[in-house]
Amino acid sequence: MNRLWVVVACAVVSACQCVPVPPVDDGGVAGGGSAATGGGASATGGGSATGGGSATGGGSTTGGGSATGGGGVSMPEFSIEPNSGALNVTEGQTAQVQVKLTAQPSATVTATVATGPLMGVISVDATTLTFTPSNWDVAQLVTVSAANDDDLAPGSATVTLSAPNLVDAVVTVTIADDDTQALVLSPPGANLQVNEGATATINVSLAFAPATSTTLTIVSADPNVASVSTAALVFTPADYATPQPVVVTAASDADTANGTTSVNVTGVASRTITIDVVDDDALNIDMTTTLTMTESGGAFVPVRLTAQPASSVTIAFVSSDETSLFVDTPMLTFTTGNWNVAQNLFLSGVADDDVVSENATVTASATGLMPRMVQVALTDTDVAALSGVPVALNVNEGASTPIALRLTHRPTSPVTVTLVPADAARLQLVPSMLTFTTANALTPQNVAVNALHDDDTGTEQLTITTTLGSTNADTVVNVIDDDTQALVVMPTTVTVAEEGTANIPVRLAFRPFGNVLVSANSLDSSKVVVNTGFLTFTSANFSTPQNIQIAGTADANLTAETATVRIQANGLPDVDVTANVTDNDTQAVATTVTTATVNEGATTSIGVSLAFQPSTSVTVSVSSNNPRASLMNSSFSFTSANWNVPQSLVVSFPIDLSRVSGTSTLLLSAPGATSASVGVTLVDRTSAFGFPSVSGSSALLGNGAVFAFPITLTTSGEQLIGYGAVSSGSTGQLQFALYSDSANAPANLIAGSALGSPMALAMGTSETGVSNTAVPAGTYWLVFRGALNANLVSSTTAPTVRRCVRNTSITDINTPWPATFGTSTCANAAPLAAYALTWR
Repeated sequence: MNRLWVVVACAVVSACQCVPVPPVDDGGVAGGGSAATGGGASATGGGSATGGGSATGGGSTTGGGSATGGGGVSMPEFSIEPNSGALNVTEGQTAQVQVKLTAQPSATVTATVATGPLMGVISVDATTLTFTPSNWDVAQLVTVSAANDDDLAPGSATVTLSAPNLVDAVVTVTIADDDTQALVLSPPGANLQVNEGATATINVSLAFAPATSTTLTIVSADPNVASVSTAALVFTPADYATPQPVVVTAASDADTANGTTSVNVTGVASRTITIDVVDDDALNIDMTTTLTMTESGGAFVPVRLTAQPASSVTIAFVSSDETSLFVDTPMLTFTTGNWNVAQNLFLSGVADDDVVSENATVTASATGLMPRMVQVALTDTDVAALSGVPVALNVNEGASTPIALRLTHRPTSPVTVTLVPADAARLQLVPSMLTFTTANALTPQNVAVNALHDDDTGTEQLTITTTLGSTNADTVVNVIDDDTQALVVMPTTVTVAEEGTANIPVRLAFRPFGNVLVSANSLDSSKVVVNTGFLTFTSANFSTPQNIQIAGTADANLTAETATVRIQANGLPDVDVTANVTDNDTQAVATTVTTATVNEGATTSIGVSLAFQPSTSVTVSVSSNNPRASLMNSSFSFTSANWNVPQSLVVSFPIDLSRVSGTSTLLLSAPGATSASVGVTLVDRTSAFGFPSVSGSSALLGNGAVFAFPITLTTSGEQLIGYGAVSSGSTGQLQFALYSDSANAPANLIAGSALGSPMALAMGTSETGVSNTAVPAGTYWLVFRGALNANLVSSTTAPTVRRCVRNTSITDINTPWPATFGTSTCANAAPLAAYALTWR
């Protein structure tokens, strides 16, 4: 049998006491040893019921398994303080229990803390306690809290500690109630006014549930003045809070004096209510005592006298607060004739600037009469609304317009007004939140409505939503756009090369509302042309430049020029771009041909001009690298007027004795210009008839000897132009003549060389010209005579030819040739190198 002692912690130590826990039979320890102090295994000292460990033989103090002498082990128990096993706690407060073990456990012990029997009556701050072999003897605190209730009865509960293999410990908790019963009356005042012969009701209930049914006694101190409808009221724990009526009836009497008594309510609590009975027999003011009206409304209060006066009675009415309640009828007069006819007292509520309902009293007084009061409850119907929110507002883009906002009435606590623009990128509100208090509610606060710049040109309608509580107000803001759509062309001056291109970037200044077509045209297409057609700008690409391509027009001058390119769009101002055209031309001399052929004795004409119009006069000079090409003009002058009109360059090939064709390059040049050249082929038309190429020995002509050789001209149109000879020396002179043929001998003189200027021989070939003489096709005789040891080359290898020698010499070299050759001696002989030159 084990005994558990519960120790309860108390506020007053002297009040604590130790209470034994009833013994618990542990049934003995198997094997004979008791867990007690040394007895047997059974409660009485013997062994088990079957004889396992009797006091004598099994587990006795001396020989068994007791804590001290046997082989048994002492089991721990709960040790609790306060050790009385009882705990007192007041409703709504706490108390503590200290718990530990009485002996060291061999392993950790987890104790469960539980409350009962009703949940919620008490609670503990710990539901488990853990004891180890190390802390088993260290007290652990459990705080017990008692809950408040709505009754007056004390309560009780238990706290049970349990753990495996340990005996449960139970703490009884007694809960002291802290409530005091009271009466609840309605109306709550200590006075009640009742008109004589009328009734008034007092509603009665209890503040707390009684433990059992409770009876309240209702007694009127003077039933002759006022009686009550019931003498007792019964309340149970179930209906204690339900009001029960007590009807007070004011008795009618024969006097005119007001009466007073009291109603006493006694029982679990007591209250005394004073009853003022207004006598209806006396001369008094008859009017209602309470009135409810709206703050800005009006009301009629019927007023009359309770009895006929001896003379006229004037009643004055005064408001206790004219700022809340105004008396429109400051006085009423009753006579002996109308004393019982109700007259209306008109009252007006005075509107104020707040939202608070108010009370005021109207006092009615007359000389010799008891004053009467009307308690007036003024219900405030005002709402602290927002004032100053415009329905519509015009704001110029980039400008600011203020809105002045205030409240219509003073709020009871601060209120916040928020303003939210529908498009924060277009409207900026500064500030966007306002706070109004009772002090500043009626003072306007400014909100700046700033219209921000945009990238379009349209007037827009945007909304500002102003919110106060659950009330929203919208303001339509017309943002008047200050932008004007325009073409943006940068730069407005461009440079373009002749036959080159350049771009003109174009965009719109602002976002359009529809597609915009942009075109460009040149005001002088002879200088600049536009290669780009229409450009299309939309609301998406309006700010992205698009290029208009222009091209410089090739011209025939060398002058840098300027043209205007006009860029246009429907409804927008034109933009003119200056295009400076740089000329890419280089002045050059131009000819109509680059090659020409000139026959000997003829001319050819070559046209000469300039490639481009000059700004000043230009002189073209002509030179030839071959003097056989004769130039009629060696220079030409061109102006800006005739630069492209060819002027004739006449090239001639004069007849000469040379029998060789040739070439000539004509160079045409001018300062700062590219030169031109013309290749001229010179076609020689001179032929030699006779023996121009004989080579061999030398034959010395005798002075005055005249020789003749036949030559044949096979073509018509020949003209004799000269003579020639080949000499092996450099001395001597020759004269030549041409005679016709007759019977294979010289006949008549056709042409002779000029007298006075014989041809002097030189080593090699010598030639001399004569006046042109036409010689038709046929046979002629070349005749020559020499002087001063003239010798000619003769052939030693060529076939012989017919040679005639004049029988009479002409001794003087300058003697004229005879008209006829005369007699001669003809024979075949080696030819001498002499010849006639003809041109055809």
